Amino acid sequence: MVLPMRMMWLLFVALIGSPLHAVAASSSPAATIDALLDETDWRGRPGLAVGVFHHGKPVYVATRGTADLEHGSPVTARTVFNVASVSKHVTAYAVLLLVRDGKLQLDDDVRKYLPGVPDFGESITIRQLIFHTSGLREEGNLFIMAGRVKEDYRRQQQVLNLVAAQRALNFAPGTDHLYSNTNYVLLAQLVSKVSGRSFRQFTSERIFAPLGMTQSFFRDDIHELIPGKANSYGRDATDRHWRSHLDNHDLLGSINLFTTVHDMLLWAGNLSRPTVGDDALVAQLLEMGRLNDGTALGYGYGLTPVVFAGHEGKGHGGWTAEFRADFNYFPRDDFAVVILRNSNGDTAALNQAIVRAWLGDAGGKPLVPLKATLSAAQIEALEGHYLAAHGPLITLQRSGADIAITIRSYGLEAATLNARVDGTLDVNDSLRAWNNFLTPLRDPQGRVTALRESNGGGRRDEIYQRVSLVTPSPRELAALAGNYRSDELDITYRIAVEHGRLVVNSLWMTEALPLSPTAQDQFESPEWWLQTVQFKRDANDAVTGFAVHAGRVRNVFFTRVDAASR
Repeated sequence: MVLPMRMMWLLFVALIGSPLHAVAASSSPAATIDALLDETDWRGRPGLAVGVFHHGKPVYVATRGTADLEHGSPVTARTVFNVASVSKHVTAYAVLLLVRDGKLQLDDDVRKYLPGVPDFGESITIRQLIFHTSGLREEGNLFIMAGRVKEDYRRQQQVLNLVAAQRALNFAPGTDHLYSNTNYVLLAQLVSKVSGRSFRQFTSERIFAPLGMTQSFFRDDIHELIPGKANSYGRDATDRHWRSHLDNHDLLGSINLFTTVHDMLLWAGNLSRPTVGDDALVAQLLEMGRLNDGTALGYGYGLTPVVFAGHEGKGHGGWTAEFRADFNYFPRDDFAVVILRNSNGDTAALNQAIVRAWLGDAGGKPLVPLKATLSAAQIEALEGHYLAAHGPLITLQRSGADIAITIRSYGLEAATLNARVDGTLDVNDSLRAWNNFLTPLRDPQGRVTALRESNGGGRRDEIYQRVSLVTPSPRELAALAGNYRSDELDITYRIAVEHGRLVVNSLWMTEALPLSPTAQDQFESPEWWLQTVQFKRDANDAVTGFAVHAGRVRNVFFTRVDAASR
């Protein structure tokens, strides 16, 4: 549901996704899904490619919509998509191949192969990179905090530079799980270093070529011409015109596997009946990870547990620019589903429908709990502000007969929440299907004192305590004004007071960001990459700097370097 790192795309799912409704059972699974896809008018809009693998072979491929709106070219089974984070389990498989070759061990210190990774005082292992338990900060957040914008050209070496400049981790390695693309960028670099080949060459030679995946490769040059490539498009509720979204990253490992639905079905075949690797290697790929203390994770080798129509499998979704991808594999059923899109939208319902059409409903828990209706008293009990140690401010308030949520740093303004029969709250079915939701916590008198945020993938739950917002005096605000520098990011932020409120600016910002007070010496901005600003003081109560928390980045410290003009 409401998850600080997932929240960046909540509104896109809510505003752009086309809901898939149940359709009458047809004479065949293929006819059922065809009918479901045809509920959408695909004329003049981005499209999708859907593939199904069953009992050792592809059994269904469907394509709809347009790959290139400028030229009107349709999506086909050979249309090339960037599958974004679906890339990760292929990267993990490349690492496992090197382990099988005897070239490395999963519990090796990553600095053995990549000495540019700083010594943080504790070993970071290859296994911890794979499971996102390294504590390394998310490169995308750092990139923007350093003054870039998401549309800027981002390259592999820049991420390595960011990592080398870091002086702290989000947490001690192996003690928590926090999804970070930095981990998989380093894994790609490690594969290249150990194999003596570029990551693209290694994966093409060892994985794609042997499987006949002739249109699959890790793109390492954004200027490369790719025949048959889909372009990426997005739009929002206020402007119904489609706009091109830049896919301008040369990052490898975390994203940038370019492939087709045809080729991904060949990959599913390798998981079912291995040609590259063997059954033992595939079984390892499907295992889930653990923390140092043995705590089980809901994340493994680039895959997470999935359940659709009661059938258990492993899968991963992906999103970059506005490309959206899902790959879900069900080993007990010898079954896989591939969904590739060149615009964002809800894929949970389509996955559910496809699994049910071919495998039937295995029963058990439904994909999401049924909705419930809250009474006026229940809504009143939930209303208020909630704040976590590393999370943005969550505000719950009445919206007509419903409860709504506001998280300013994700642009989420009074979005209606779903109340569920189990007492939980979530934003929509798609996120709930990935186990993202809120649970109200109550004291012995039944008063709601906090919210527990549950996260898909294995991250520890976050507790948001009910708080009363503070209102700093003009004098208190003035005492915080000054210049603050992060050597890790090579940037200086200027904090000033304008029109009675604190604002932050830098050389690279086009306009100042307002900072709204939440707790004592704590503020939030309206941007996801600068969620929480916590000012720090010394023993004499002098302000020494501030720490930034922003989803996948914690405790990035900016040191006060001088006082700004009041």
